Parts: sequence; C-alpha cells; structure tokens
Amino acid sequence: MADHPPTSIRTDRLLLRTFEQTDVEAYAAIRAKPEVVRYLPDGKDTVNRAREIAEKTVAGFAGLWSERNGKGYGPWAVVHRSSGKLIGHLGL
Repeated sequence: MADHPPTSIRTDRLLLRTFEQTDVEAYAAIRAKPEVVRYLPDGKDTVNRAREIAEKTVAGFAGLWSERNGKGYGPWAVVHRSSGKLIGHLGL
C-alpha cells in the first residue's frame, strides 16, 4: 500500500483532485446557485454568503489533505477535463 493517498484521480471526463486556494472564485459561483445549494446544509439561505462559505470550505477541504503529515484525505474538487472548469465536489 502507498505511503500517501493519491491527490488526484483521472477519468475520461473528470479530474478529481485536492482543493486549492485558486478554487475559491469558482466554488463561490457554484455556492451562489439556488438550484445547487438547495441540497446543501442551510440550503438557499446560504446564497448571499457564497463567497464567505467558499473561502472557509475550500480552506477546510484543502487542510484535511495535509493532516497526519500529508496522509490525510478529504473531499475532492471535481474538474471537467475538457473545459478545465471546477464543477463541484464529492467525497469517496
């Protein structure tokens, strides 16, 4: 077994990778969509705080990966490979 978990996984269409600080703007745009956040905790009440939530969430997700001397794990950033666009997050 590897000493460290992988930090990315590629499929034909998607790139799953660790979150980066540069993801804040794109993640805030996702969090600002009422049709998206209706499935998330506190739902549509969070739309007006999308940027604030994105900053905290991206930092928190990224921090999980660095725990335990780089052997941590956390939610993946999901990137559409052909466009390079962040389209969401997921956990395995």
